[in-house]
Amino acid sequence: MSENKLESIDAVIFDIGDTLLRFPLSIEEYHFKFLKQILGDDFEVTSEQLSSAISIAEHVVGIHHFDSRVGYDHLITSDEWHLVDRTLLKELGVTENIDDLAAQYQSLWVDLLESTGHAPLPGAKEILSYLKEKGYLLGIASNWDRPPHKQLEEHGLLKFFDDIQWTLVRGYSKPSPYMLIMASHNLGVNPGRCVFIGNSITKDAEAAKRAGMKSILLGPYEQELDDVIVIKELIEIKELL
Repeated sequence: MSENKLESIDAVIFDIGDTLLRFPLSIEEYHFKFLKQILGDDFEVTSEQLSSAISIAEHVVGIHHFDSRVGYDHLITSDEWHLVDRTLLKELGVTENIDDLAAQYQSLWVDLLESTGHAPLPGAKEILSYLKEKGYLLGIASNWDRPPHKQLEEHGLLKFFDDIQWTLVRGYSKPSPYMLIMASHNLGVNPGRCVFIGNSITKDAEAAKRAGMKSILLGPYEQELDDVIVIKELIEIKELL
């Protein structure tokens, strides 16, 4: 994508995880850590096995969520999270004491997500302040399991945003364009005049493509990605907008 494609932009929409805020470890690393905690240091699982188990667990709870509700609901219930963890453990070969282990697993995730362990990425507040001063409308569209306002407020970022969209519900979470379209609607901006900034090719860049938005990808990716601008640091956004 050439830089001149970002000339007609009125709104900038951000992912949160590993785009604005980051835990010390990756989500995969936390999975490995928590599995060791509840199953012991001798438990072994590969990245491929974990990825497959997560995908199956998300599919199972997605079907349950749609079958048990009328209308749309952002929240995945505690019972559904238990179903996710139980399915994941089962797919990884756990057969004994699975309900208690699933409860332990979920407790570790809740403690992590309710902690103040997130830290802003370098340049996050600076770039949000810059964009606001330039007159851009700012939004959030993030695969998040609960309202992210607390985490954003803790780091002085909440004040910059005009709209916040969040969900982990399958079919509405990225790579679905649902949240991006909702954000553009609430901001009053045509999707074609929005740019979405994230860190995942398969979720963020794909959601932007489906929504008809321009896309900026933060991370160690090759610049040859079709219709995507790749940046290594958030501060580089100043050169594009």
